[in-house]
Amino acid sequence: MGEIATWSAVKTKVGLGKTANDCPTKAELLALSPTGTGESYVGLELSNASSYKDTECVKLEDIHKVTWKYTFTLHTDTLNFSALGGEPTNENPWFGATSTRTKYLDGVATSTVENVTYNTSGLPSWVTWAEGTGWRATENLELTARSKTDGTIIQVKPILSNGIRKRLLNHGLMDLVLILLL
Repeated sequence: MGEIATWSAVKTKVGLGKTANDCPTKAELLALSPTGTGESYVGLELSNASSYKDTECVKLEDIHKVTWKYTFTLHTDTLNFSALGGEPTNENPWFGATSTRTKYLDGVATSTVENVTYNTSGLPSWVTWAEGTGWRATENLELTARSKTDGTIIQVKPILSNGIRKRLLNHGLMDLVLILLL
């Protein structure tokens, strides 16, 4: 049988709760609000939670600190288009972004990896995205090439179960280049 957790031990292990020598119940521990957002998020999870009644104290070994590590990688940062517009001429005609978060318990990665959405901004009016057809450019009717080099792709935090909206996390820069072929 393991050590019964005190509030002080929980505060030391997880960083949540209060400093006191009495033991918190399962219900009190689960009622603690997580702190921070993104990689600063700290929450609490109980293993074997179903083995405890809401009014019972919990073993320290069953209390775990929950954190998340966010990964955002932009594999393709440039799209090229012909002067006629249409689809990109790149071999991979999209911005290859990987946007995930990995759950950690007590500092150890778990197998829980979730996709995290991302938004694009700063796109020129001549480039659009549509589900099913992807990125498309309008025809360039000018006599000079046009380009846009300051767009951004921003990773956003998922909506939490308590309804808090998304927050910006990581971002990458992208280049949109429309090449004029005469």
